[in-house]
Order: sequence, then structure tokens, then C-alpha cells
Amino acid sequence: MIILDSAERLGSAEDRLRDEFLPAVPADSVVVIASRRPPDAAWLSDPGWREMLRVILLCNLSAAHIRTLLAVEGIDVDLLDQVMALTYGHPRNVAVDRCHPPRERRDRGSTSSRRSA
Repeated sequence: MIILDSAERLGSAEDRLRDEFLPAVPADSVVVIASRRPPDAAWLSDPGWREMLRVILLCNLSAAHIRTLLAVEGIDVDLLDQVMALTYGHPRNVAVDRCHPPRERRDRGSTSSRRSA
């Protein structure tokens, strides 16, 4: 499996990816290319790529889905309104917020010491 994120940053290297690199990948491989924009015309106009492409649009998560995610991750579901206000339900942002919970939660139970000079 090959996963490529932020493919919109490839620029002209996208042509090499499509025309040289990917055709050399074993046929039974799975390739996932994530981008903020849809595939350009060169992907869609080529009959071989058009047949193999599967474009999936990721929509924002609903409040119900985020509530479930928070519960599964053991994060207080009372934070739902804050998470929605900060992320608008965008999947990548929700995942980042899940990894970096509010400061109060991170600091709970931790001790800090100061060194005197």
C-alpha cells in the first residue's frame, strides 16, 4: 500500500507520478492519493486511469459522529460544542484536536518542577 497525502503540492511532479512512478508499481498494490482538489483532466481523460480511479469526497463530520468519536477516545463529550466550533467537523482538524486535547486535560495529573538558578 502506498499513501500520498497533500498531493496538491506535487505541481509538475504529478505528471511523473502518473506517467512514470505509478505504472511501475506492482498491479496488486493499493495506492491512496489524498488532495484538496479533485484529479485533473489528465487522470480522467486517460482510459486506463479513468477505469482504475475511485474518487471519494470526504465531507465534514456531523455532531453525532464527533460525539461518538469523543466517547470512543475517552474524551469528555461535553467538549462537543468546543470541538465543533474549532473544527467545523473537518475530519483532519477533528483528528488533530483528538490528539491535542484542551490544556486543562493535558495538564491534569502532571507535575512540574522548577529549577532554581
